[in-house]
Parts: sequence; C-alpha cells; structure tokens
Amino acid sequence: PRPLGSAPMGGSDAIARLAGETGGRAVTNANEPAERLSQTIADASAYYLLGYTPAHDVADGKFHRIEVKVKRSGMRVLARKGYWAPSADETKAAPARPVEPGLADALATLVEPSAGRPWDVWIGTTRGDRGRTRVLVSWESSGRSDRAPMQMDVVPLDGSARVAGAAVRALAPAQAVASSAAATFDLDPGTKVAMRFGIKTAGGEVLDRWDWAMVVPALDPAPLALSTARFLRARSPLEARALAAGAVPVPAASRRFRVTDRVQVEIDCYVAGDARPDVTAHLLNVRGEPLMALAVVPAARDAGADNAGAANSAAAANSAAAANSAAAVRVALPLSSLAVGTYVVRLDARVGDRSIQDRSAFRIVP
Repeated sequence: PRPLGSAPMGGSDAIARLAGETGGRAVTNANEPAERLSQTIADASAYYLLGYTPAHDVADGKFHRIEVKVKRSGMRVLARKGYWAPSADETKAAPARPVEPGLADALATLVEPSAGRPWDVWIGTTRGDRGRTRVLVSWESSGRSDRAPMQMDVVPLDGSARVAGAAVRALAPAQAVASSAAATFDLDPGTKVAMRFGIKTAGGEVLDRWDWAMVVPALDPAPLALSTARFLRARSPLEARALAAGAVPVPAASRRFRVTDRVQVEIDCYVAGDARPDVTAHLLNVRGEPLMALAVVPAARDAGADNAGAANSAAAANSAAAANSAAAVRVALPLSSLAVGTYVVRLDARVGDRSIQDRSAFRIVP
C-alpha cells in the first residue's frame, strides 16, 4: 500500500512493471476504482488463450521475449511479454525421496469415523502371564456427544462370536467421572479376535457399537519384540509430578494433545536372554522427515505413586505388564515447543544385528 503520488523504487513503479511484464493493467493514483474495475471486467469477459511451444527445446534459465500481434487495425493487445525458460538442472526430475516405512500405518490410526464417536478408544498389547499376550483397552470422552456416555462394554470375541476366554468389562456409572478407564484381557498369541465395543448412557441406551478385528501378536518368547507404545498424559502439575516420579497412569486413548499437556511415550522392549536393547527415538513430521532426536530414559516405577485419577484395577494391570518386560523406556514429548499439526514418534530398538521399529502418530491441537 502506498499513498497517492510517486514512490520511487516502489509503489506505482513496481505496480506498472508487474502489470507490463504479465500483460495486466496497472491501476495507480486513483481513489475511485470503479472505472478501472469496469475495464478489468470487460477484459476478463472476452479473451483468447494462446499456447506457445518453442521451435527448439531451450533450457537455459533465461527470459525469452514474446510479442503477440493482430492483423485488425485499431486493436490494443494486452499479453505477457515473454517467459522464463527452466534451467537444465530444473528439467531433471528430483530423485525420489525414500518413504518412511510404516508412516502410512501410523497416520491411519488418527483417522476418525466421519460421524465421530462419544469416546476415544485405544487398543495396545504387552506381554502377559504364562506366554499369553495382554490386550489393553483404554477409553475417554471425546467431547463429541451431547448425551453423556456412562458405560463402555468391551468383549473379545473369537471367530465363532464367542467370548474369547475373558469376561466382559464395563465402566460403571460411578466411574464415568474418571479421566480415562481401561480393561485388560490375557489372550493366546495368534488368536484372531474381534474386540466388540458398546457405548451406553446411564439409562442403557446404546450410543455406538462397533467391532475391531485384530490378530493377537506373540511377544513371548521372541528374540526382539516391542509392545504397543503407550502415551501417558498429565494435565495438571500434580499429575505431572506423579508421572515424573514413575507413576503408571492409564494410557491416554486420545492422540490429540495440547501444548500445555505433559506427555511421555512408554514402550516395553522384549529380548532373549540378558541382552540390553539399545533404544533411540526421533520426532518426525507428517512427511516422515526427522525433526529432532528425543531422549530415551529407563521407565522408573513407583508403585505408591498416584495413578492420575484412573481406575485402580487398570493401573494394577499396567504395572503387572511393565514388570514382565525386559526393558521399559520412556520418551518425553516436547509439546510446548511444537506447532499445531501432526507428528510421528519413531522408536528404534536394536540388539546385535537385530532391529525393530515402532511408529506412533499424534496431533497437537489448539
């Protein structure tokens, strides 16, 4: 923006140059644009689009002038004065950047049903007792429903729609005020199950119901394996202190966090024998490009720490799962220094010549 009058090295000079080189019309020194706007509308209502191909392929990176002429007299032509040819380097296709393996699968976990659900639900696995795999399910309110959900039914069904050796777990109405709740099931590795979920109101009205098919992974015995990464969230200074002291809250079901949250990612690494795995972590952007390395520390345990308001039974199940792990580590996410957007945490575990990775996506929301 410039005032009326001349403005050397800018203002009307810059506008006139821009219009002249692109075949436009410069409107300067006029506080009444109606007449010029009418001319612009007239120009845009009838025009010719001409395509031009050079007789020879020119890739010199220079400006090439073009002049458009018409045979009819009395005509005024407004057209581009020319074009910039690409350079030889610009005409070469850039080498394809290798796609981060597993990135699409990690981002797919953030996809939500179009209608939304009243509660966010997370499913993870850790090593259970006697060679079985422990399936953990946590849930919390998503804030997308006008009617308050008060009960969550979770039933693992086998291929014949039978309960797969575990009882139905439900969130009683008295527990609905908790920030999150969880259920655990010890299932045989390799079992194909469908986790059937049902969300109800206090009066028993079904708000949502769906199935989640999965194959129970084998984590024991395994030369090198990882549990599902668990996001542990603290929303208050009290919860943050408990988390730093080694408390094991119920894993956050939602992957939407605010910059004021304190979030740590915890994962169990299972190895054969007494070997100690080397675990590293990196923060990636949505394209899989590394942004920064993250510090990995052993997950300290404090059995007496508060569990951030979660159900006691769920916390005890999580603690038991951690006790069975060969090595549990935590990674603190620097949410306060991140912009609103989608990110991926990549965890790499290595023992000797064996390596395994886990990728978990999350969002920073306003």
